[in-house]
Amino acid sequence: MVRTTGNDPGEQRVIDDVQRHGWHLVGIPDDPEGPAFVYSIGMFHTLGHPEIIMLGLNSTAAMAQIINSVGEAVHNGARFDDWHESDQVLDGYSCMFRAVPPDVYPEYLGYAMWFYRPDDFPVLQCVWPDAQHNYPWHPDC
Repeated sequence: MVRTTGNDPGEQRVIDDVQRHGWHLVGIPDDPEGPAFVYSIGMFHTLGHPEIIMLGLNSTAAMAQIINSVGEAVHNGARFDDWHESDQVLDGYSCMFRAVPPDVYPEYLGYAMWFYRPDDFPVLQCVWPDAQHNYPWHPDC
């Protein structure tokens, strides 16, 4: 069920976006504590699909565009799971989806935890390869 909120405009925007569009995106710019990242809220609620997070690109706008592409693909019937490699998201590259362990949710997914409380929700990280198409865990990356 979509939450209701008091007078917090940020919370209300999340709720409104999920109701209107199916999900909301939260973008965090890079800072001394870590790289930029963007994540979805509402894909699990609306589409029954894990939320998506991306980290590391310098542009939160580019990551948001990629996550929106994932959301549209899911809306059109695609499903992504842990260790799923897909060429449906990035032009000219495949990307890999990896399950995010719940113990890191508090560090990265605050608004999503608020939205889903007290329920559990799954999250997949969308990981892109380097220019040689190697993922970060590949020795040649």
